[in-house]
Amino acid sequence: MNPDDTTPSRPTDPSEVARLKDLFFAVSDLPDDAARRAWLQAQGVSESLQARVMALVAEDADSTRQGPPDATGPGRAAAGAPVDALAPEGHATLHQAAARAMVGQRLGPWRLLSPLGAGGMGHVFLAERADGLYQREVAIKLLRGRAHPAALALLARERQILATLAHPHIARLLDGGTTPDGQPYLVMERVHGQRIDHWCDTRQAPLALRLALFDQVCDAVGEAHRRLVVHCDLKPANVLVTDEAQAMLLDFGVARLQQDGAGEASGEDDTPDIIGLTLNYASPEQRAGEAPTPASDIYSLGRLLQALLKGLPPEQAPRGLRQREFQALLDRTMAEQPAQRYRDVGALQADLSRWRRHEPLQAMPARWTYRGGKLLRRQWPWALAGGSALLLVAGFTWQLAQQRDRALQAEALARHEAAAAQQAADFVVGLFEGADPSQSGQPDIPARVLVDRGRDRVQAELADQAALRARLQGVLGHVYMNMGRPAEALPLLEAGLAAEQQLPREGIRREEAKLHTRIAVLLGNGNEPARAEASARRALALLQGASEPTDLLALADTSDVLGFVLTRRSRQDEAATHLERALALRRQHLGAEHVLVARTLHHLGMLNTSRGALAEGERLFRESLAMKQRLLRPMHPSVMNTMQALANNLNRQDRRDEALPLLEEVLRQREALLGRDSSDVQSSLNELGNALQDAGRIDEAIARYRQAVAVGERVYGPDHLGVSNALNNLGTALEDAERPEAEAVLRRSLALRQARQPAG
Repeated sequence: MNPDDTTPSRPTDPSEVARLKDLFFAVSDLPDDAARRAWLQAQGVSESLQARVMALVAEDADSTRQGPPDATGPGRAAAGAPVDALAPEGHATLHQAAARAMVGQRLGPWRLLSPLGAGGMGHVFLAERADGLYQREVAIKLLRGRAHPAALALLARERQILATLAHPHIARLLDGGTTPDGQPYLVMERVHGQRIDHWCDTRQAPLALRLALFDQVCDAVGEAHRRLVVHCDLKPANVLVTDEAQAMLLDFGVARLQQDGAGEASGEDDTPDIIGLTLNYASPEQRAGEAPTPASDIYSLGRLLQALLKGLPPEQAPRGLRQREFQALLDRTMAEQPAQRYRDVGALQADLSRWRRHEPLQAMPARWTYRGGKLLRRQWPWALAGGSALLLVAGFTWQLAQQRDRALQAEALARHEAAAAQQAADFVVGLFEGADPSQSGQPDIPARVLVDRGRDRVQAELADQAALRARLQGVLGHVYMNMGRPAEALPLLEAGLAAEQQLPREGIRREEAKLHTRIAVLLGNGNEPARAEASARRALALLQGASEPTDLLALADTSDVLGFVLTRRSRQDEAATHLERALALRRQHLGAEHVLVARTLHHLGMLNTSRGALAEGERLFRESLAMKQRLLRPMHPSVMNTMQALANNLNRQDRRDEALPLLEEVLRQREALLGRDSSDVQSSLNELGNALQDAGRIDEAIARYRQAVAVGERVYGPDHLGVSNALNNLGTALEDAERPEAEAVLRRSLALRQARQPAG
């Protein structure tokens, strides 16, 4: 019987697993399937084991199926559409028939339109939003098998973490759940593109373009690592390149989700599921069955970079010293031991940047001949013009002394950075160990508890690492902002800023400016616009002279926030200048369709609404909302912000039949996402109370205002300005209702404002 006509079964004997792994690695680099089969037959491998090996090779070679022309266009793939490499032709037909039978079914608010592909993890469908709230096409991955309750809980927790990944080169996880019969599914952003190695090879892409695309992937992976998320399955099939030459990383965390949930769900034993991995790209520790770490992703990035170079036109391949340097970089990236690899993705990118600039690599031995030769390579016009052997020797000796001093400084810096990296790793590991039920004794620790623990540990454990402490305090402060907990956010952001100001920096102080900008947002939303303006202007001053795209985008962020704050201070003309500059910079560097462009449109909507140009404000809000709904998950906080702003605009136009349902929906979504004790929930209660009061529904308005006061007291504290607005609104509603307690409430609001704000 032909081995291709049998169904490869999953090996469960550990010795059989090891044998399968060895055979896979032995044949994976042979030129074609005929050569692989010939080699396996020469080794006396049984037909059934040959089938398993060939299935793994096929899965590794192409785990993303090209979509049909009517679905994704020629040469394009949909996010998460793997080939079912383990199924023979007859079984593939059965899978396709089963997939077609599911077309038209509803999964939550989504309707399945057509199958896009199938793989070892399940079927992938093109789907659309079917509940009438808005229109959007997505890719839904229906995972195989029914999940155990513990696996479903883990799936929900990981889904929440992954949903926070907002990066231009990451295909977003939008939603997820389980079917009525208990089968889990994931809803992902749909991406049109071609897998990265095929895209480069079909276009004969030069080395510079391949490295630029790889750098985009590194940016995405680095952002995930900063969010404490490990990809686990980096390979060419999980990176699509769009027609605009933008790399998009797919299936973030899906491989880990499958591995974490599969054993309990199916009752299988603890044998490592190597078929769940792409063996040619998995790190040694993953192949050994150990838990993946950021170092595992760095190894896989090295394998991905290798794959990109295979199709490079021969005349562009690095030669001589350049080739040896590149190989040293790859060797460091793919070192057998995780500790011998680059400490993080940024260090890998830095060495690639040095290679492009002809500077010495950290991956190369620090010999004086190597460093001196690299210096001469960069300074050859000066050396050529010397004209004198004596001057050349003298100059060379002087440069070597400089290089020696720099090498000593670099060595000291490297030791310091290594210690910082180890402390950061220990910090992250300790944080996750605290979430382990076997350590904490709790089945599922809420995210806010983990963040609180992280805040407490930063001060206790990182006292001697000023730079790392500053960065983590800034990150944690931003997390608290997004959780609607400003009382915890502001001290962390200010502490991070104070530490950042003490660090030696040259040129643009972008990290310091970023912290000032976030503080300005927090103060502006907390009814302290004067302090917010001062912080935003300090950020602007730190970015003066910006010319690099990264710094210009930071300048756009600060201009956007300053425009928002000036709008709150009723200085509309000055606000318009800053907002228009932010919009122009963001469109220039990010394109017309981007979340940050939508954010500036939102702020321009606020500006026009405050000016009384309600129709123009409504137009801008609707444009911003439509863009955010295309780019973000349905319950993203930014989507809710614009929905609320649009509703307020409609209320000012006396279109309360449209405004009230929007405000009630935003309140429902915020309570579901953030809980009841959040500044965002308090804002929703206030705005809903305003609309109800304007509609003459005074008793309902009073009830909402009372809730807003209670939430504000819990979130900010009873004497904070964040409570005064709700008190003021409650007092006016009580006055409309002719209730005697109105005076006392208004006096309390006035006292808070007199104590906290300058005279006048």
